[in-house]
Amino acid sequence: MTAILKYIQPKLYALSNGLFANWLPDTAIVVGDYGVLKNGGFERLGSLRDHGAQFDVHAEMIDGQGDPPGKNKNELEYKDKIDLAVNAIAEATVPAKQGVKVTLRIKGRGGFLYHLFDVRRIRPVNRLAFEDEVAKVLIGSSLILPEEGVLVTEVQHAAKATIIVSDHNDGKLELTTNFKPTGSAFLSGAKGSISVGASVGSLFSWIAKNDTVTLLRLVRPTLPPPGGPHQPAGGLQAALAWARNFFKAHHLSVSQLVIRPRLPSSDVVVVALGNDELRLSLPEVTLEDLLATIADQVEEETFEGPIDLEVPAQSFGKRFMTG
Repeated sequence: MTAILKYIQPKLYALSNGLFANWLPDTAIVVGDYGVLKNGGFERLGSLRDHGAQFDVHAEMIDGQGDPPGKNKNELEYKDKIDLAVNAIAEATVPAKQGVKVTLRIKGRGGFLYHLFDVRRIRPVNRLAFEDEVAKVLIGSSLILPEEGVLVTEVQHAAKATIIVSDHNDGKLELTTNFKPTGSAFLSGAKGSISVGASVGSLFSWIAKNDTVTLLRLVRPTLPPPGGPHQPAGGLQAALAWARNFFKAHHLSVSQLVIRPRLPSSDVVVVALGNDELRLSLPEVTLEDLLATIADQVEEETFEGPIDLEVPAQSFGKRFMTG
């Protein structure tokens, strides 16, 4: 499974405007979780809330084709290297006993289909207030974040999802439904049942799963270049250790931290500690960072690295790509 993430993550990253696949898709992840990058994905270690972070999140509905909420069906489809063929039996109604066959044909390794229904983007109500809480936890709590640790700042959640991924150059999967497949994401949003029939090739599938976190946005706390005479030297852990020692020596509590105001164009959290300061930056994890965690494997075919993809500038609805 890890190897094919080299094919899939770059394309989902482009299609979803910078989000990463949550492997396996039913792993429970929420905003404020922290962890590490491993084997091309996010591995959860814990939550900032367990260390005193307090922040609110809100869920924003994602409608089809980028229209305002409520105008279209709340469905979303990501697809690459997979063709769907529907054997439509009747134009009006589908006999419950007869059903409709849906054939998915794989056209290359790493082909995938995401059918998502009732999709919501969940993120902090106030981004700056969330970042302040991150700074307080990193400095004033007992949390020891790994040097290359990352944080979840956004999740995409689907009430129901059908996700199919191919680990084979050629393959086929046959599904049978008791409803007529219509719409962009009929394999997740339709009311009815789906059963898996014959399959050819190596496929990973999650059929009509409930309450699925499909995609994540990740940031990595880092130290920007020193912006003043009081910036502590060393890596992230050295700087955080310096801050904790300062707190201990001066008998301070996290409530006494001063988060200095930032310029509108700044993504740096400046934490004042007496006459000293700690500057924290929370840049988004790059695709290159994630792919670097996938160990090279000896294969007959070679992965050529991240692909420069041109994807239509839209956030919602059907999103296809060809490779």
